[in-house]
Amino acid sequence: MKLERLLLLLSVSAFFQAGIFAQVTIAPVKLSTADPSGACPALKFDFSSASAGTPFWCNPSTGVWATLGGGTPVFPGGSPGDVQCNVANAFGPCSTGVVTSDSSGNFKALSFIAGSGGGVAGALDIGQGTLPTLGTNAISLLGPTSVTSYGLKYPGAAPSVNQFLLWGTPSSGVSTGVFTGFTSTNLTDTANLVRNQGINTGSSAMTLDMSASTGASAFKAPVGVGLTTAINGAIGYDSTADMLHAAQGSADAKIPQFTVTPVNGDCANWVVSGSKYKLGTAGSPCGSGGGGSGNSVTSVTPITVSANSTSEQQLIELTLTAGYFNSLRQPFLFNGAGVYTTPIGQTPTLTFKVKLCTVSGCGSGTVVTLASIASTATLANSTNNTWNVNFLGYTAAVGATGNLEIHGPLTVDLGSLSTSPDSVFNDTNTAVSGNIDLTAALFVDFTVTTSTGSTSNSITQRSGGVMPFAATAAPVTSVNGMTGAVTVSGSNITQGTAASLPATCTTNDLYYMTNSVYTARCSSTNTWSYFSGMLGNVTRPTSTGWTWSNQGSCTIDSTNGYEYESCPANGGTTNSARIRYKAAPGGSFTLTACFLHDTAGSDGGFAGYGLYFGDGTKWVSFNLQAEPTTWALIESEWTTSSAFSTVRLEWNNSGPSRTSVIVGNPSCLQLVYNGTTMVYNYSADSFHWNQFDSRSATSFLASVSQVGWGSNPINNQTDVALIHWTGP
Repeated sequence: MKLERLLLLLSVSAFFQAGIFAQVTIAPVKLSTADPSGACPALKFDFSSASAGTPFWCNPSTGVWATLGGGTPVFPGGSPGDVQCNVANAFGPCSTGVVTSDSSGNFKALSFIAGSGGGVAGALDIGQGTLPTLGTNAISLLGPTSVTSYGLKYPGAAPSVNQFLLWGTPSSGVSTGVFTGFTSTNLTDTANLVRNQGINTGSSAMTLDMSASTGASAFKAPVGVGLTTAINGAIGYDSTADMLHAAQGSADAKIPQFTVTPVNGDCANWVVSGSKYKLGTAGSPCGSGGGGSGNSVTSVTPITVSANSTSEQQLIELTLTAGYFNSLRQPFLFNGAGVYTTPIGQTPTLTFKVKLCTVSGCGSGTVVTLASIASTATLANSTNNTWNVNFLGYTAAVGATGNLEIHGPLTVDLGSLSTSPDSVFNDTNTAVSGNIDLTAALFVDFTVTTSTGSTSNSITQRSGGVMPFAATAAPVTSVNGMTGAVTVSGSNITQGTAASLPATCTTNDLYYMTNSVYTARCSSTNTWSYFSGMLGNVTRPTSTGWTWSNQGSCTIDSTNGYEYESCPANGGTTNSARIRYKAAPGGSFTLTACFLHDTAGSDGGFAGYGLYFGDGTKWVSFNLQAEPTTWALIESEWTTSSAFSTVRLEWNNSGPSRTSVIVGNPSCLQLVYNGTTMVYNYSADSFHWNQFDSRSATSFLASVSQVGWGSNPINNQTDVALIHWTGP
């Protein structure tokens, strides 16, 4: 019996020593309510409560159940199906022993030992092995096929929410675990750690290499509505303006983008659509026209505005690239031209402006008026009369506070016909323009304002442009007749009234007269020469040395640098010459005079002006005269300046067909005296002369002792400006 019990104990011990993870073939042991009998599986054990706990085993030799012995029950107590354990050298239920298992499949142990045999309380050993067939609805723990022994010591308290188990450095083969929250310092690979929903700052060695990525959108910048970047190195995409931004100098800046395919050498230009900016191509190299700083910017698309308003109205606008004017002393020509129409009963003045601004339309941002010129009243019922502005500008200062020096005339047809002579109005600028950022992209706007409004008024600008003078123009080989190695000195460009013309100058200095028709150039040291519109080089008349003959109510004004005579109408059909004269030169002389004229009054009136020469009492006149339906060129004799005698020769519509050459404004007349004969000439430009008459100078006069100029305001007022005089 002792042998049988020993075998039983060895069987049970072998079972538990196999551990819960080792695959061991051990016959199960159970407590039955009836004695087993008959055939049985080999090495099976059973305890029968019917035989007072007698142990049965399956004899492997016969394959039939047999008893191991009788007497006192080996495993008293318990329930059928319970596994009995050695408890304090006695058998009993496994409730406080090494292993506890019940018939319901519950199983626990103080320790499990598999292979090492070194189990202590609180320890679990897993030996190396091979994964068995997994059970149904079961979890298996498995050691690898080859193990270098180590230990894992769990923490002594439960983890908090969102903590994980982190193993420390082994000490004597044992690593102690710690429950911890997630922070980057808990990970060893800190050089490449990027945390979501947090600020990540890399060290000096951090890199991000996306070169191996094959995704078209592998790298994406932040996208936001109205996004801007003001931190150096930051980039982002503004989804409102569809612009990519990158900070520059701790300020927001945009990254230029382009969708065109340029040709090598093409000049780049800007393509602007609202707040979207792209780089385009001019389709040609810079300097060949079409785009880029230094090229002409023009428009020939007509813009028409209705003048049923006295508000300023925009005509053509020109878009300039950044830095277009940002070149010190670079000259530019601003030109605008078009036509206007006024109805019956409307005689508005016209004010033309050229503006430079930072925002299209000049309605906001920085707006600088470069020039503003107003005409006098137009004539009613004018159709397609022409107007033209030509301003010459120089960049006086560059940069963010740059400015320009601008001067030039407005010429406009104020007559009743589109073929009427034009009137000239000069700018009134007395200083450089207001400051504006010349490094930025800018806009040039032409505008017009009418003093009265009408639905029948209309103003059209047919062309507009800004044209820089070429920086690489052909070298100058002749200046004022000087040839060879020409040295051009003098660089002062100033402006002011005619009375403020400096007494001293350096050759080639320029002086713009803000209240005159003249531009002065210093032709030699301290010597000024004068230019006036289409006449080119002129001789400015002096304001001293003149004597009146029959002044009447006429006035003279010299404040604008020339002689301006204004005479009211004589009244009725009275001829009365209002003459300003000087002593004639002795011997032969040539007297040339050019005039700007205006004769005001009712239709059907007479008024004239021109040259006079006399003997101290009598006079001979050579006049241009406005008549009811035409202009006439008249040579007349006067007994005195207030007593008309007779007309010698008159050209008008009833005479020789020569009147087309005498209606210009300015107009030029000439007397050529050789000591005997006086030749009468007229010219449209002061360069090409045509003869009107030739006869003895003393056929009516006793001598030629006086020469002068003046007017005969018969029944129309005359206003005459003497702007060129080569007489005494």
